[in-house]
Amino acid sequence: MSDEIYTDGIGEITVTGSVVRVDLMTMAVNDKDEEGRLKPAFKQRLFSL
Repeated sequence: MSDEIYTDGIGEITVTGSVVRVDLMTMAVNDKDEEGRLKPAFKQRLFSL
């Protein structure tokens, strides 16, 4: 059985030499902007060497 990671989107992708970093985002249920839309919040970071 494989692990699954759920995310609402990708915040940033950074490539430095042979290292790749991907920041996963989720929509913060308790944090909304002035127009009532959900704000994205950092969830998890993936690394690849």
